[in-house]
Amino acid sequence: MQELTIRNIAAAFHEKSVTRDFIEQTRHQIRKDAQNLCEVPEFEPNHSIPVIEQFIGWIASIEEAILKKGNHIDQFYYLVDLPESVMKELKKEQSNESNRQIHELILYREAQKVFIRNHYAPDKTKNRVE
Repeated sequence: MQELTIRNIAAAFHEKSVTRDFIEQTRHQIRKDAQNLCEVPEFEPNHSIPVIEQFIGWIASIEEAILKKGNHIDQFYYLVDLPESVMKELKKEQSNESNRQIHELILYREAQKVFIRNHYAPDKTKNRVE
């Protein structure tokens, strides 16, 4: 991934051009942002399902775990750093499509964090997973 646009990140996930390392780092970033709000469900890779669909399903299960624990889902959106105005518009719809869009935004935003950390980090810390 050369550019840091949502469109390029989305295309990389859809075209399966992201590396296993990048996928793992993105998974760790999502877990890191959710871990204080709930017990994060395990991410179980399934090679017969596209990676993006696996992430979307996993993010949905994280949201369910957050709600079951009694936390507000907006806390997760804040930690992920999603634009508040966009979230308000998507949450107005309350449809399966708007929920999917929210889950995709979470994935892409977390992937952006990983990309920035890897791209701009000094060489000694590149590809580090926190």
